[in-house]
Amino acid sequence: PAELPALARFLAGGPGRAGLAARFYRITALVDCPHRQSELLEVADAILRLDVPGHVVEAGAYRGGSAAKLSLACARAGRRLRVFDGFEGIPPNDEVMDEADVLGSRSAGPARFEAGAYAASERELRATLARFGAPGVCEVIAGRFADTLPRERGPVAVAFVDVDLAASTRDCLRGIWPRLSPGGALFSHDGHLPLERAVLADPDTWSPLGPPPAREVGIGRRSLVRLEKGE
Repeated sequence: PAELPALARFLAGGPGRAGLAARFYRITALVDCPHRQSELLEVADAILRLDVPGHVVEAGAYRGGSAAKLSLACARAGRRLRVFDGFEGIPPNDEVMDEADVLGSRSAGPARFEAGAYAASERELRATLARFGAPGVCEVIAGRFADTLPRERGPVAVAFVDVDLAASTRDCLRGIWPRLSPGGALFSHDGHLPLERAVLADPDTWSPLGPPPAREVGIGRRSLVRLEKGE
């Protein structure tokens, strides 16, 4: 029931969205998707609604459930989807959080993402796209974000970043934000994690990247954070 308002808002955004939403729910039923349906509906709405140039970027794909959903929205909007993932899971790290929702469990003490968590293969991602998504609009780029995203070219209209670590979040912002079109939106799925929240809220994060977000929604209040670039 808590998801119904988000579904209603999505359906009210234009004709033909009911079938798209139904396909999203089918993907959730058949693929392990570590996100709420309402969150991907919000990102999909931005893809369909925003009138800015560029393709769509996903950083952190896991088993491809979110990529399949985003690809369907991109096909409907006439956009390309570029999916970035290292296919090794969470990289080795020393990031320890005092309190966070990690791997679906609330922790009152120190918690961390272990190396290799959320690992899935490129073959599994491509199989999910082929079965449930629109693979014809997709390009998959394998490698560490620090290596692949700096080579990203062309404008980006919408980005969805789900990478769990503060260091990976910084790498994604460096690679994506300067190319985000004015009026575009970058979504982070890590607003519930203290270290990532600190990165997103820190003015020093944005100073080398150009104009900081003109508007932010969700930092410190929900998992999905929306950062909008000024016109």
